[in-house]
Amino acid sequence: MSHDFGWQRIVARALVMLSVVFVAESVPNFGVLLDLVGGSTITMMALVVPIVFNLALTTIKKKKENKDNEEKLTIKEIFQNSDKIKLLANILILVFAIFGGVAATTSAMQTMLQSEFSAPCYARIWSENARIMEEQRQLTFTHGKIACCGMFRNISATGSEVCLDVASMAKAVSHG
Repeated sequence: MSHDFGWQRIVARALVMLSVVFVAESVPNFGVLLDLVGGSTITMMALVVPIVFNLALTTIKKKKENKDNEEKLTIKEIFQNSDKIKLLANILILVFAIFGGVAATTSAMQTMLQSEFSAPCYARIWSENARIMEEQRQLTFTHGKIACCGMFRNISATGSEVCLDVASMAKAVSHG
């Protein structure tokens, strides 16, 4: 695709926006996934890996200055060649980061396992419940009742004031 303005750029940006909207509508509770990513990978990327790399690179630099054998680096060499105050500070940060990352990841996993994921609104077109909800909507529309979408089942396309639960509608249709 050309870097100049043209129809290809417009189509590409429109497709990217459509895919973003599709993901946003498909995953109504995206915060749970963000908690999991933040607790695991961000902790490693922001705290653990930089400290380990810094300690290793500092030790390698000192080994090159002393013209030591450049074989595999060991943890013992890192402890021997690092400044003790810097080493102590890095170890405290590592311990704090590992405990925090494990706690955040565990909490995110528990939240993810306990949360209720519902099908997005557009998926109801293909479900059996869609037929039941449409029948119930037509029966009770004069009273302002309609089946609603969203995480809290409080979003209505027609602006009605009362939202019914899908289970209660299924019971009402099957017994009526």
